[in-house]
Amino acid sequence: CASAASRTMPTFATRPATCTASCATWPSTRPAVPPPKKPNPDDVQLIGVLGKVGLGGFIGQLDKQVEWERVLSGGEQQRLSLARALLYRPDTLYLDEATSQLDLGSARGLLEMLRRELPRCTVVGVTHQEGLARLFDRTAELERLAEPV
Repeated sequence: CASAASRTMPTFATRPATCTASCATWPSTRPAVPPPKKPNPDDVQLIGVLGKVGLGGFIGQLDKQVEWERVLSGGEQQRLSLARALLYRPDTLYLDEATSQLDLGSARGLLEMLRRELPRCTVVGVTHQEGLARLFDRTAELERLAEPV
């Protein structure tokens, strides 16, 4: 694994677990929150999950049609993807740098909230953020192997 200083952060467009593809597809926030194949949740559900992930300030903009991938910061986009997970309630959730744009305290709080809200969900997380490993039952540290000569 490359050091945090030397690696290039991947863009959201190449990340299936983030919301950019959905934000680009759906012009308003309302349909961007749930996974595309799930029925749209009602306002009470949307307001609840947006509040839980720290996006309560956007509750009054559920029907606003803008290019959300340009409006939301990287951290807000990550929070939105976690809101989608809360709505979808998957059996398994793969988080690849899902909180990399957030400070450590916010990242920890969101992962702890996911654990409380999705107790039966198996979460596989990849992160370079120090201090998040203790939130997982098992960890594995990956190292880059020497290149073949």
